[in-house]
Amino acid sequence: MNCHPKGIAWRRTVATCLLCLFASHKVDADDHPLLQAAVVQIGGCSGVCVHPDGLVMTARHCDLGEVEPVRFGDLEVLATRIYESTASEGPVVYDCAGSGYPFVPVASSVPPPGTQVFTMGYPHIDGERRFRRQAGTVLSGGEFRFRGETFLGNLTDMSIREGWSGGPLFNPQGEVIGLANASDKSGSIFISFAATRAAFDAVCSLHTRRITLHVAADMYTQDCLRFFADYAGDKGFRSELQEHYRVIVVDAGEQPDLLRRFGVSDLPVFIVGDTVAISGYAGKAQLLQRLLDAAAQTGTAADSSADEQGGELH
Repeated sequence: MNCHPKGIAWRRTVATCLLCLFASHKVDADDHPLLQAAVVQIGGCSGVCVHPDGLVMTARHCDLGEVEPVRFGDLEVLATRIYESTASEGPVVYDCAGSGYPFVPVASSVPPPGTQVFTMGYPHIDGERRFRRQAGTVLSGGEFRFRGETFLGNLTDMSIREGWSGGPLFNPQGEVIGLANASDKSGSIFISFAATRAAFDAVCSLHTRRITLHVAADMYTQDCLRFFADYAGDKGFRSELQEHYRVIVVDAGEQPDLLRRFGVSDLPVFIVGDTVAISGYAGKAQLLQRLLDAAAQTGTAADSSADEQGGELH
């Protein structure tokens, strides 16, 4: 996961509790507030959270950066890109800081033509980003051209607006079956279910095989701020950590039992799996070496191989 002083937003205690409540609730197509809670703004586009650990999908043509702010309603966090489709158009997946986010599942089967569908997003309307919902029908699936190349997609009879790109297409059960690509007055094209599902499966394969690395920190300690700056600003350092670990930042002030359990007090504290705690931060090279030593000591070295079929994992 990504972390940064601005993106972590420790002030979000109440908002996080609400997000956890959303995430624990079973979502269906008629539960619009919970579906809406999982639809996000990212850059000038829309997207959707498909995992409680903050895995957010959007469209490649949005041309977003390696690290982007993601807005869940009034809550903003930073997210790191971990997957990008190799096709001219396709899904991109970002990993948000922390966990406990509202999410909707990706469907397990393709929708046939004639299926009643709907989409949600945050288009630009009168100079503002406004939430909108649109219902319609899948007309056909096939190849579409984008930037001189082809990609798989589904044509619908809905017309959506600028800023909706990357927003989810839902089946009648409220499951994600595609992502918004383009639109005109007669209809809209969505990235195919096959590409969306392949991206989700590839990311989850990597996500579940990495060791969890909890980073207990605060916004006042110099070493914590130093780690945040290094993690956000150094792509190589961030990639090295993410290759082996699911990085989850927790507020040390809200989780004192976590620190007491390991008998550590100097922040930040890096907890490898559920066994080893590394206290303090003296720079990138030292942290990587201490994590390597901890993995060797506990036999928890992560398998860094990843299934890259259908996209490039960063």
